[in-house]
Amino acid sequence: MTPTTRHLVLTTGAGALVTVGAAVWSALLLPRSPDPAAVHFGPDGVADGFATPWVAWAGMLALNVLILVIYTASARAAASRWSAGVCTFGLGLTAAVQVNIAMTNAGLADAAAARLGWGDLAAVLGVGLALGLIVAAVPPAPEIDDTARTPAPAEVPAGGAVAWAGVAVYPAWFRALLVGLVVALVILTLATANWYALAATALTVLAGIFAGGWRLRADSEGLHYTGVFGWPDSLVPAAEIESAEVFDLRPGQWGGWGYRTQPGATALVTRGGTALRLRLTGGRTFAATCSDPEGAAAVLNRYAGGRA
Repeated sequence: MTPTTRHLVLTTGAGALVTVGAAVWSALLLPRSPDPAAVHFGPDGVADGFATPWVAWAGMLALNVLILVIYTASARAAASRWSAGVCTFGLGLTAAVQVNIAMTNAGLADAAAARLGWGDLAAVLGVGLALGLIVAAVPPAPEIDDTARTPAPAEVPAGGAVAWAGVAVYPAWFRALLVGLVVALVILTLATANWYALAATALTVLAGIFAGGWRLRADSEGLHYTGVFGWPDSLVPAAEIESAEVFDLRPGQWGGWGYRTQPGATALVTRGGTALRLRLTGGRTFAATCSDPEGAAAVLNRYAGGRA
């Protein structure tokens, strides 16, 4: 077993155990729950949202499985401690909520009598934090030798200029995962009829819309990148580019997909594989998994450092 596979098994296995354990524990308590059961509580701890127990249970389980699948897909190579810890923290929270709600309803004749105290919330947060910290302590997988290569500067006709245009889009299976998450949240919203599930659904739909990808353009000004709906719209100035290269990017090295940022580094990650990387002044880097990264690098190497 390689170090990368061992790290993936340890971190994903912990999340899977939490998911299965919470699902089994709460399922065993469901026959003792009233129907409908209390699934949401106000600030005073009084139940104010109700749903069929098995529907709410299935919705929570679906969310846990989707979180685990997304993490597993992103961590196939060089997963970071941060991404593993955050994933398990989220799983710990949702799993603890699933069990806590089942325990709160167990034995009640009327779900309106269910109460959720601050101690319950503290326990849920404690479980999430503990699991996240434990998994984050697992040594990370070794960095991958990306064997970067630097394309030669593009040829520019006399008195002319050269430019490049491309896109960074997510693969179809990733978009399908987003759709699955939205469907799970819609089911949870319909089952619980409460504002926080509706808000989560709206935010997920919005994230899915803006996760369409980016449009990129390389020219004498530098690298422009714009969201599919015109926002965000930004520029990496040519004067700040020292060199442009092509390398093998793994989403796990950046903690997943999307607009990723780390100290001194920014990336637009929509897939794994060949990508563009800019070496910037001050030791900073910028990366993007765009179409034809070799063409983009050649153009940017022509204008790197503000060269005309």
